[in-house]
Amino acid sequence: MSGGAKSFIEKQFPVSKLSKESYKERTAAQSQTITGLGKWWGRKPLVLVRAAILGCLMPASDNPRRDIEIFLKIMSMDESGLYERADKAALDKMVREKNNFSTQEYRDLDDDEKTRFRKKLFAKMGYDRKISICLRPEQYERPSDAHTWYDCIIPTGFDTFLWKELSPAERFFIKGLESEKNGNYKISTYQEYARGFAISSYSQLMANERANTCRLKTPTEFAMRTVGDALGFEGSTLRLVLAAIHIAIKEEEAPEKGLWHLKNNLPDYWASRDMLKQLLAFLKDTRDIANMPHWNDAARMADHIFVLVDNDHV
Repeated sequence: MSGGAKSFIEKQFPVSKLSKESYKERTAAQSQTITGLGKWWGRKPLVLVRAAILGCLMPASDNPRRDIEIFLKIMSMDESGLYERADKAALDKMVREKNNFSTQEYRDLDDDEKTRFRKKLFAKMGYDRKISICLRPEQYERPSDAHTWYDCIIPTGFDTFLWKELSPAERFFIKGLESEKNGNYKISTYQEYARGFAISSYSQLMANERANTCRLKTPTEFAMRTVGDALGFEGSTLRLVLAAIHIAIKEEEAPEKGLWHLKNNLPDYWASRDMLKQLLAFLKDTRDIANMPHWNDAARMADHIFVLVDNDHV
């Protein structure tokens, strides 16, 4: 990775699981992808090639546990991916034998009960046993679920666990602002984020929606107006932070008034301080970016409020 940052494959790699998946692919009697098109003696298992490419492209964060969860999810090698790849007929047979169900007794169970029995049995299996009744990753056509993938694209420097606590509308705004930091002002970028985060409308978040000069509103452009079209944004922690910055700028450059707004409007200010500092840190990093002079005042005030929050004590 550029800038000294390491990729996932440089920090960790699920060798054991990939070895088992590769062995399953290479020992398959038929339907091996690619070899059916033509013989190539040096061909590597497709699952290993995919994993290596993903591992090189995926940046490593400061949370290795979350990184491996994301990697396995994308590869359909996590618990839910394995279950979706599993042969349900084979699982049903195992459930019947395990619980001494007759064919008719099992048939009489409703779908939810069958799923519960399947998942309970599947969860107790080791990885080797699971993949023995699973499709290979390259055979499995994962349903198109943009939300799964967009859940994985965490902004640089953003804590992975805090990211999961944000609403889709908050994530849309933060990813959009990250794109602006990198000089991307294309409307297509916001349209793609809207689809990925399942945001049906976002016009009230935008200062400009022209094709190549599209950008989000700054705190002063939001002011204290209600944002009603982006579901989950109004009343969110990010909205309160933007309002606090606006108030602090408007009230004669008084960051303590922004802090007062946060403390009086957050249901649990003290439990929310990590999130507040994360959001303020992200916003203050817009300062002195050549293509974002409109964020300078807000970034400067975000920095002041960050210091107040960081030093605040009971």
